[in-house]
Amino acid sequence: MSETSTPAGPWARLGPRARVAVLALAAAVVLALVVWGLARTGGGGPDGASGATSPTPTSSPSASPDPSQSPLVAGATTDGAEPEAAPQEAAPVTAPPPAAAPASGTVAAAVGAAAEVAPQVTVTVDALERIQGDGEGPGQVDGPAVRFTVRVGNASAGELSLVGAVVNAYFGAGQTPGVQLNGSGSAALPSTVAAGAEATGTYVFLLPADATTTRVEVYSVPGAAVLDATAATPS
Repeated sequence: MSETSTPAGPWARLGPRARVAVLALAAAVVLALVVWGLARTGGGGPDGASGATSPTPTSSPSASPDPSQSPLVAGATTDGAEPEAAPQEAAPVTAPPPAAAPASGTVAAAVGAAAEVAPQVTVTVDALERIQGDGEGPGQVDGPAVRFTVRVGNASAGELSLVGAVVNAYFGAGQTPGVQLNGSGSAALPSTVAAGAEATGTYVFLLPADATTTRVEVYSVPGAAVLDATAATPS
């Protein structure tokens, strides 16, 4: 039986070691080609491109300030707003001169004598007259009484108010308040007294049994002194 002959060629003429070296060289060439191909297609780097640089982030333009948050200067305005008026200094206040102090206290005068109770204002209690008084109205009774007239003179240039005028009478050592009667010709002072004129009023008070003296108090115009006129009670 004849042996099969191995075809002769370059690979057959190489020894085992030479064949290993050729195979290693071929593998290195193939690897180098693969690496070169990846670099050409951009797959060789971790970011997907060899030698490609990461894009540099561009800085964003700074935001424009909000006009509503900007401090306002005095006199400045915002769109659509009226200018705010600057505070004005208050005008100096001039105090009026103090008025003359009104009269006060009590002015004593004899019955029948005029007494000045305020500048250009006088009050007079005319002579006392003993009468039989007639009581008119609820709670009033008839009886011995004293009647007198009160005069208020106004020498000023203006009308005076007598709305608050009050007349009282007190009797005896104990100063017993008298009871005023509405009858027997009594008539209170009017509400006003004209400039340069005189106002009169007539008053009637019951007499207590032991009335030896009669004291009359007259409150005339506001702020004036009180007239105090005392006389013996007529018999």
